[in-house]
Amino acid sequence: MKISVLSLAAIIAVAQAAAVPQLTVENYRQMTYGKHIFVKAFAPWCEHCQAMEGEFKQLYEKYASSENLLIAEVDCTEEEALCEEMGVDGYPQVMYGDPDAHHNFEADRDFETMAAFIESEKLADAICSIKHKENCDATTRAAYESLEARSLEELKQMQEDVEKELIKKREEAAPKLEALQRQYEEIVNEHDTW
Repeated sequence: MKISVLSLAAIIAVAQAAAVPQLTVENYRQMTYGKHIFVKAFAPWCEHCQAMEGEFKQLYEKYASSENLLIAEVDCTEEEALCEEMGVDGYPQVMYGDPDAHHNFEADRDFETMAAFIESEKLADAICSIKHKENCDATTRAAYESLEARSLEELKQMQEDVEKELIKKREEAAPKLEALQRQYEEIVNEHDTW
């Protein structure tokens, strides 16, 4: 079987094409730090995931050089903990925005729609973060600088104080939630007897 030089070059080009980065529990923080995300959560056996693979790879190739946007995917059959942490409840699930407070992308999963959405939401633009304080308003920049000026011990104490306050608020809310639950059950029982 003869393979032409042109055919061989095409095969090599396809093999060398950049693959969409894979997120794991271990690399998530490092890869997403200071960036917006546009992430596809998938399972290899999912036909819908397979159908959008080419469109998502094309999207990655368009934004691969962006310093502000990470196009990536996570295989939920291998990274169950990460997918659970990200709130994945079906495949494919596409998420965008802040890595710690992302949103679900609910539009069509074709290249044109996803790319137009990224542009309209300015996801590839520089973001305000502790890494990119120059993109923040004066108040946020000052808050970041204040945090950076503190010692590790001070930051740990601040974290402990916030956690204690959160526990206190949850404890205060518990009786109210229980009362609401009882009220709800009474209403349901009342209507069930109709």
